[in-house]
Amino acid sequence: MSEQLLKEILSEIKAIKTDLTEFKTETGSQINHLAERINRIEQNMATKTDLESILADQQKDVLAILRVVKSQLEEQSRTSNDRLDRISMDINYLVRKTAEHENDILALKRAK
Repeated sequence: MSEQLLKEILSEIKAIKTDLTEFKTETGSQINHLAERINRIEQNMATKTDLESILADQQKDVLAILRVVKSQLEEQSRTSNDRLDRISMDINYLVRKTAEHENDILALKRAK
C-alpha cells in the first residue's frame, strides 16, 4: 500500500474516533440527564407515597375521633332524654298536685 493511502486511512480513523468521542460525550450527557430526571421522579413518587400514607393515617385518626364524638353525643342524648323524661314526670306530678290542692281549696271554701 502506498503511504498516501495509509495517511487517508489514518485520517478517516481519526475522524471516526473524533465522531465516536463526541457521540460518547453527548450520549453520556443525555444518560446523566435522564438519570437525574429518573431520580427526581423516584423522589417525587416516594414523597407522594409518604404523603398518601400520612393522609391515610390522618383519615383513620379523624374517623376514630368522629366515632368517639358520635358515641359521646349519643350518650349525652340518652342522658338528656332521661333528664327530660324525669322533668316531664315531675311537672306532671306538680300539675296534678296543684289541681288536687285547688280542688281541696275549693272544697274547703264550699264547706265554710
